[in-house]
Amino acid sequence: MNNSISKISMGTMNLPDATFRLRLFDYAFERGLNHFDTAVNYLEGESELFLGDFIKGKNRDKIILSSKAFFSFDKSFKNGLRKKNIQLSVEKSLSRLKTDYLDVFYCHRYDVNTNVIETLEAINDLIESGKILEWGICAFTPFQVCEMYYTASLLGFRKPSFAQYPYNLFNRTIDMDLKEVLKKLNFHMITYYPLAQGVLSCKYNENNIPPSSRGLNKNFRKSMWDLKIENYEKISRFKNVAEDWGMSPSVLAYSWCLNNNNITSVLTTASNFNQFEEILKSQDVFLDDSKVIVLNKLFDNEPINRFTGVKY
Repeated sequence: MNNSISKISMGTMNLPDATFRLRLFDYAFERGLNHFDTAVNYLEGESELFLGDFIKGKNRDKIILSSKAFFSFDKSFKNGLRKKNIQLSVEKSLSRLKTDYLDVFYCHRYDVNTNVIETLEAINDLIESGKILEWGICAFTPFQVCEMYYTASLLGFRKPSFAQYPYNLFNRTIDMDLKEVLKKLNFHMITYYPLAQGVLSCKYNENNIPPSSRGLNKNFRKSMWDLKIENYEKISRFKNVAEDWGMSPSVLAYSWCLNNNNITSVLTTASNFNQFEEILKSQDVFLDDSKVIVLNKLFDNEPINRFTGVKY
């Protein structure tokens, strides 16, 4: 891959207003954001069609485009990483995106029902044909990451070099379980949910859920793991800390993620241009050790080795 990835990347899992999103993505591209992420199953293919419209007429060499396969995009086959699934998924992605190749292809989940060699052979075929440049994994355990990496190495295939995981001040699982693995194997870490699905924007409290927010959507609310009563005090204190430091809670939450030098880029989206401008500010914020200590104490979740008691 010729281009370095921008610190902020754009995600397409939710695109309620395609017209606004096109304007936003055009503006993001003009501001230097070059990585745009989707998946074959997002909005049943609509997200890929949207990105295809977005990149039309642009210099493709300046754009880093990623998509994923695992979840079935139609009724022709079941979920998984069988050779047929991967080949059909990538063909569908390229058709919708109106491009000849993916800069990054992700295995969206680990497939317990498919031998990793079959998966790796399918990926290798696509790399050799020029339809995939690099590939990676999403939500794999440390063992699953190593299994894929070292099996690819033994077979003489291209090894995975990208990883995508949720990461925010509430969720530090990758610091605890994956940091050493991904660092030593030279993975590019792309993270998502920097605001914990909006919770760290501090727009929610025990007396208020904004009427236009996802928190009122019953289906989405089920996956908002951190919007719970026991976190309201932390959210309130976090807001006060951000204000004391002269920034919005969103800027502080994003900058905390980017402060981790193991993270290559943070995926984002925005509902309006003001929100997006706030997100961009986080790229220039440096958090010194004293600020990191304050946040560690506030959230009380600094990762510790469960076997030795030593901090990571």
